[in-house]
Amino acid sequence: MVKFASKAHFGALLVGTMVRVFLTFTSLSQFSTALAQQSQETWRPVELREPSAQERRIVEQVYGAFLRSAPDTRIEVARLDVNNDRVAELVVRMTHPRLCGANGCHTAILQAVVGRGGQSWEPVMERRSRVIETGAAPQGRPASLRIRVNGREIWEARPNGVYVAIASSFGERVNLRANASQPVLREVARMVGEDLNRRVRPEEVARNTFAGIVDLGPAGRFWIAQTSAMGVCGQVGCPALIMTADEQPKPIGRFGALEGSIHVGLWANGEPLIAAGSPEGVTLYAISNGRLVIRETTFASEVTPSP
Repeated sequence: MVKFASKAHFGALLVGTMVRVFLTFTSLSQFSTALAQQSQETWRPVELREPSAQERRIVEQVYGAFLRSAPDTRIEVARLDVNNDRVAELVVRMTHPRLCGANGCHTAILQAVVGRGGQSWEPVMERRSRVIETGAAPQGRPASLRIRVNGREIWEARPNGVYVAIASSFGERVNLRANASQPVLREVARMVGEDLNRRVRPEEVARNTFAGIVDLGPAGRFWIAQTSAMGVCGQVGCPALIMTADEQPKPIGRFGALEGSIHVGLWANGEPLIAAGSPEGVTLYAISNGRLVIRETTFASEVTPSP
């Protein structure tokens, strides 16, 4: 039997317990509410149509070289104020065998820019898509609409108005912790040493290296280790090394990513993917023949070229 020093002591403990229960219940309620709001987010499809003569001229201004080489390209457009400045941007989809793939056909959001030479139009987002939708921006973010591509990828606007894909929309975040084994640290130190062109000891990178094991189904289980040691981070983030989850890990590839932006998901065909976020967007990787390979990027590159 627990004895209390006084009734006042008992009352204080009772009140404290009630307060803790209330705060816990409130926190859980807020968490549940946030989850419910996220799952019930409204996405509105963008309805495309045939362009007017003026809209066609805008598209030709941006993609004229390609359209001259492929005059049979089908153009569809929509007007949409994506940044809430009361000036409508132009959503464009161009359908042509050279512009279409498994993800759909080349889709862009063009924004008017006024300079010394007059008004011109520039893409603030480009992606191959079958379906494009809009949703409200999260609280605390810029007022620009969020864009969802093919019912999955979420794109958000930077302060400069350019849209980038969000790595978290491709799968679950890989939680990296400071628990890397010595064999893993040795491989990371070897990677850092190659970048710095000098020998690096595992102890030098241990404090700034975080790692975790991911299960990629049929492809196997792998260590992913990311380090910020000794100034090796660059414009795309900090280097990450992926290696087999064996007693003696074997590196199979490396990539750059921002902190907290490595996610694991599945392609539409069920193949495991690794999504690595950077300031320019997301690079999507897969394991093929025991090596890490780039499958696709969400920004203009040699992998997914613009028209």
